[in-house]
Amino acid sequence: MNFSNVSFFNKLKTQEFPELFYHITSIKSVEEVELDYVKVWLERALAHDNELQFVMNMQKPHPLTKVLNRQCLERKNYLVSMGGIIRSNLQSPSQSNRDAAEVLSMWMKRHQEYLYRPSAILQNRMVKNMTTEMSHSEDFSEALGTLDLVSEFDTIKALTVSIDRNFKKRANQQSTDVLKSIEIRSNVYATLLELLTAVSMAQKLEEPGEHFYLDYCREINRYLDIYRATYDSRITRRRNGQAKQDQPEEEIDNGEHPIVNARSAKPKPFTLSAMNGLKVDVAAMNGNAIQQEAEHEKPTNGGVVHDIPATSEIVDVEHQGAKNGLDQMSEDHL
Repeated sequence: MNFSNVSFFNKLKTQEFPELFYHITSIKSVEEVELDYVKVWLERALAHDNELQFVMNMQKPHPLTKVLNRQCLERKNYLVSMGGIIRSNLQSPSQSNRDAAEVLSMWMKRHQEYLYRPSAILQNRMVKNMTTEMSHSEDFSEALGTLDLVSEFDTIKALTVSIDRNFKKRANQQSTDVLKSIEIRSNVYATLLELLTAVSMAQKLEEPGEHFYLDYCREINRYLDIYRATYDSRITRRRNGQAKQDQPEEEIDNGEHPIVNARSAKPKPFTLSAMNGLKVDVAAMNGNAIQQEAEHEKPTNGGVVHDIPATSEIVDVEHQGAKNGLDQMSEDHL
């Protein structure tokens, strides 16, 4: 019995790869196998157990991730507190404090989008820009001193240095682990192919009436089919999703306005002026009779039509604060 295409095996997810390997190598024990060449390859496959444990452990968050999360959150809190002090001093009775707050508020406006998002990369860049500005601007450093923010800024800089160091250290370790994992998977895959070849050969040489290796092959194929179906389903979903993204958007050209995207175009609130304009459009398409009717329906209050704002037009924009988005840094995607 031949095994169907097993090339998908090395493309399985980190969790699926060792699972399938364990299933296949656990079907028969070394003691049950009598043929030496099958026994040799089964023993070699089982010897990869510790290496596969390393591959499975790669799913766990890196030890430095928790440290980075805590440091980024602490730095964000310092930055938010510093921003609050600057804003409050804009209304200070002291002219010097107001002037200092005015200088620092200009920096706040330039970097405001990064203040409330704990991020290793974005906030590192922001703090480095602040440090550069401080070294080139006496007004900036004097303003920090006037508002007693020098110690807070020094703490922020120290945290940034530590975050940058830990971030690079984690990236280097993860890169090394990924390369090691790829090598382990490649070796395990090669051993599995040799084991399957040995079992298939043993089944072909099996005496009539004997079914040991035939059953062995069937069990292996059963597990291969299960994981292949999972892999194929995932690939199909991915391709379908990509096909939807690549599908050209329907475009609408009404002759008056620029071409708009049909999917992104949202219906506007239906107001009185919109209704009046609709009648004029219909009149233009259907002749003077309807146009005259539309003329009779025009408002008599000087020709002014007041729009009634729709509820959907009244939007209270809230500034997005820091979410529990340290997981949005993917736990491992800071």
